[in-house]
Amino acid sequence: MGLSAVLVRCHVDTWSFVLLQMTRSSGGILTPAARWSEDQSDTRTWVDEELKLMDVKLSGPRLADVVQMLWYLPNERRGWGRPAGLVSKEFVVVTGVDSQKAQRIYDAIAPVIERVEVNSPRRSELPTVIIDDAIGSTS
Repeated sequence: MGLSAVLVRCHVDTWSFVLLQMTRSSGGILTPAARWSEDQSDTRTWVDEELKLMDVKLSGPRLADVVQMLWYLPNERRGWGRPAGLVSKEFVVVTGVDSQKAQRIYDAIAPVIERVEVNSPRRSELPTVIIDDAIGSTS
């Protein structure tokens, strides 16, 4: 991927959604081998406690885990050609709301990844993905 680490700035509910999808033991799309046993973020710091906005630092490999999950969460993307580590759509049906959340988070992360210059030294701060904090209020 070319990223050593990234900051994801989001509402606490948004990170809770990602974390639930990455760790859930039943009803999730990840197989036990691909699932996180706990929160894999390196650090979480409040940007604005009143608004419940936080920065979550993820390593490049952990970000890759999250991006894969977000891409394949919508039911229509999990067919017979799914990557290893994902449960078939026949066994897990994801709600439309969760599919929309996953798509919105993915759409915020993908452009930041695309701007990364592979194999070049980092010249400044970590890349920051800013996810619309309103997504946290969607249920």
